[in-house]
Amino acid sequence: MARSKPNKVSKIDRLEKNLMDLHELVETIKRKERTEEEAKKKKSEGVKPSELIPRPKGRPGRTNGYSIIEKMQLAGEKTKYNLVLDTVRNLVVQHLDITLPLSRQKDRSLIEQVVIKARKDVPFLERYEGGWATRDMMSQYLRNRSGRTRRLPKEPEVRLIFSTVNANTIQFT
Repeated sequence: MARSKPNKVSKIDRLEKNLMDLHELVETIKRKERTEEEAKKKKSEGVKPSELIPRPKGRPGRTNGYSIIEKMQLAGEKTKYNLVLDTVRNLVVQHLDITLPLSRQKDRSLIEQVVIKARKDVPFLERYEGGWATRDMMSQYLRNRSGRTRRLPKEPEVRLIFSTVNANTIQFT
């Protein structure tokens, strides 16, 4: 018995349908990948330049300066500010010499590493242009800390000078 032509057409129709299904599947996968790439791109872009908070004029904590917590726009969120501050302080203790103020740190690249790590640990810090908030917190902490270590009493030098030695007594001057 010979096969008839309608059977061949139905195979071709099935193959065409399978091919169309595969094309749809490929398009769906491509759309999904594009969406994921766009999401990654948006995430890596961080804060748009127009949304960055510029560095205020003056020095933090001074009479003519500014309050870091206010300029960071966290005056109403003291717990959030304290968490950010703790993170920055911990990074400073890990990477910098706490006996020196920020301006006298020997390795400037370590300062940049602390700023970068702080931004990774607290993405919120990306809002501040050039990392000024992180640097101000670091500077204030190191200024206070290094000043405290300078004011601590040094261990007294032990120098014994014998002026008179008797068999019964030793006198020190």
